[in-house]
Amino acid sequence: MIGSLRMVGRNPIVNEVREMPIVGGTRVFRFARGYCLAKKHSMVGFDVVIGYNGVLIFVFHILFGSPGLV
Repeated sequence: MIGSLRMVGRNPIVNEVREMPIVGGTRVFRFARGYCLAKKHSMVGFDVVIGYNGVLIFVFHILFGSPGLV
């Protein structure tokens, strides 16, 4: 697994497009920064398909002697 991204902020489903900041993540994305745009593609009952487009800036650090980072 490469890692995961962490997004925070309001996500009001009634808006057509929502913008949320990317404030970090796990593993190689630990110091990631950026933003993500979320848009609802379809909704049938309680089933919703949401598309995410993001702009990401992250610093890739390799710490010698620390296993499991890459």
